[in-house]
Amino acid sequence: MNLGTSRGAIRSVGILGAILFCAAAFGQAAPVAYDRLVTGFLPEMKNDAGYAAGNGTGFASDNPWGQYTAYLLSTNRKGQRTWRIEHYLPVRDHAQGSTMYLLEGSRRALLIDTANPAKFVPGVNDLKTVVRHLLGHENDGSPRARPLDFVVANTHSHSDHTGENVLMSDRTVYYMDLDWPRDAPANYVPIREGGGLTTHGDGHAVGEIDLGGRKLRAIAMPPHTPGSTGYLDEENRMLFSGDALGSAFPYIQGGPFSTFVQIMHHVVDVTQPFADLAVLPAHFYQIALYDRGQPPLNGSPLGRPYLLDLENLADDIAQGKAVAEPYFVGGRGTVWSRRNSARIVYSLTTLYKPGEAPTAAYQVIHIPGNFPQKWVPDSPAKTAVFHIKSEFFLIHDSGAHTSYLVKGSRGAVLISAGPLDPDVEKEAARLSGSTPMETLQLDGPIALRDGEKKDLGMDRAGRPLVLEALSFSPQHMTLLDPADRILFSGESLGMQAPLDGTRPDTPLAEYASHLAAWRRKSDGRYDSLYTARNSQWFTSPAFVDHLQALVGATVAGDAAYASSDGDRDAVASLAGK
Repeated sequence: MNLGTSRGAIRSVGILGAILFCAAAFGQAAPVAYDRLVTGFLPEMKNDAGYAAGNGTGFASDNPWGQYTAYLLSTNRKGQRTWRIEHYLPVRDHAQGSTMYLLEGSRRALLIDTANPAKFVPGVNDLKTVVRHLLGHENDGSPRARPLDFVVANTHSHSDHTGENVLMSDRTVYYMDLDWPRDAPANYVPIREGGGLTTHGDGHAVGEIDLGGRKLRAIAMPPHTPGSTGYLDEENRMLFSGDALGSAFPYIQGGPFSTFVQIMHHVVDVTQPFADLAVLPAHFYQIALYDRGQPPLNGSPLGRPYLLDLENLADDIAQGKAVAEPYFVGGRGTVWSRRNSARIVYSLTTLYKPGEAPTAAYQVIHIPGNFPQKWVPDSPAKTAVFHIKSEFFLIHDSGAHTSYLVKGSRGAVLISAGPLDPDVEKEAARLSGSTPMETLQLDGPIALRDGEKKDLGMDRAGRPLVLEALSFSPQHMTLLDPADRILFSGESLGMQAPLDGTRPDTPLAEYASHLAAWRRKSDGRYDSLYTARNSQWFTSPAFVDHLQALVGATVAGDAAYASSDGDRDAVASLAGK
C-alpha cells in the first residue's frame, strides 16, 4: 500500500466503472440485520449510557452460553452466513463488550478476533464450542448435516481481541505481520495488505483469505496498532475493521494522528465502489454509546457515510479546523471532536511523527464542552472542569505554547505567556465573535498590578466574571478566575511534566521565596491550573504542592533538580542547570 498516492488521482479515474463492475459482478448485497438474536442465546442488556449492564454481566439473567451471545447478521444468495458474536467481560458495574464475527464460505469458515480471555466451562460455553454450535445449526435451530470447520484471523494485537487465541492452537490463525509477537506459535500465518516477503512465519505474508466462494482482502489500518488490519469482503459489502476505525469513535491518542489521516484517505478510496458497505467494528455496543445513542443518530450502524465523516473530521483536525472537547473517560490529556456520525479521540501531544512538520498552526479545546456530566466518573477533574461556566478555550500552537480565551457577556480576554502567534490571535477573535477582546501577557513587563481586576460581565450561569491579577515575581504574573475557580500561571510555575517541567529564571532560593509568597494569596482559590505550555485540559492544584516540595528539597540539598513523587498527573520536575 502506498500511503502517498494522490487521493485525487485515485478517485478521478474509473470510479463509475468500478461501481458498475462491482454491481455486475456481485449483485445486491444481502441485507444486514444487526440485532437478529440466534435461537438459544440471550440478548444484551444496556444502561442509559449504552454500556452493557445486567449486574455487570451484560445479561438480564443467567446465561447458558456464559459470557457470549450471538446474532445472525445475514445469509447471502449463496447461503453463506455471517454472525456477530459478543463477549462480555464483567468490569465493576458494567461489562466490557468485545465483538467477533463468524463468516461462512463454501469450504471453511472464518472467525475474526477472539475477544477477551473468558471464564467458561470447557465443551459447554467456551468460544470454540460457541462457534461450532453456530456452524452446526441451520438458521431455524435444526442441526446442519455437514458443518464447516473454521480458521481465525485477528485485527490487531490487543488482548481484548486476541484473548482466546490460546484455544485455537489446532487451527490456522492469520496474525498481523506488523504486530507479530516474539513467541508466535507455529499455527500463526502472517497477513498484511498486499502480502509479500516477511521475516515472520514461513517468510511469506498472505494478502487475502479464501474461504471458498468468499474472499476477504487484508487492508492496512494503523496506527491503533502498527499492524492493525481490516478485512474487506467486497462481494458481501462488509468491512471488518477491528478498532482501527473505531466503533463510532476511534482511539488515536497513542498517535501519530497524521498516520490515521493517511489511512482514512486510503480506506475511503479502497471502499469507494461500495455505497452500501457495512462497517463492522470490534466493540459493536459503542455505536450507541453516549450521545451517539440519542437523536438524531439513535445508535445507527456504521457504513460508507461514517467513513466519509471520519475522513472529513480527520482532515479538519489535521488542519486545525476542529474544536475539540475534553474526553473525560480517557484522562486529562485526551480530547475528542465530532462531525455528523463520527467522533475521534486523540491527544494534542501525538498529532505528528517525531520530526514531522505540523500541518496546523494551532489546535483548540473548548472546556468543558458538551459531554453529559451523568456519564463522567466522579473525580477532582470532573468537579473542577464542570464548574467552568465562562466560554473558555485552550489554544495550543504548533510551537507548543498555550494561550487561553475567557469570554463573558461584555468582554473577552486572550491570555498568553509571551508574544502571540498572529494565527492564534485571529482564531481567538473569531471565537469571541462580536464580544470585544483584548490580549493580556502574563510574562515579561507586568500589564496589571497585583490585585487589579478585569470585568468581563457575566458567565453562562449568571455569575460575575471578574479576573484578578496575582503577581508572582517582577517578571511574572498569574491571573485568577474566582467564579470558575481556575488560575492561569503563565511561565511562573512551568508546566506539569515528569521531566524538565519548571525552569526558574532566578536563583532557586529566590524562586522558592516568590512561590511561598504567591501561595499565601492564591491557595484554596482555584481547582484547576492552566500553564503556558500544557495542552492538558486539567492540571490539579496538587501540582503546586509537589513543585514547592521539590524546590524546597533542592534548596536544602536533599534533591538535585529531579522529579517529585506522587500521582503522575500532579508530578513536578525541575530542569537542571
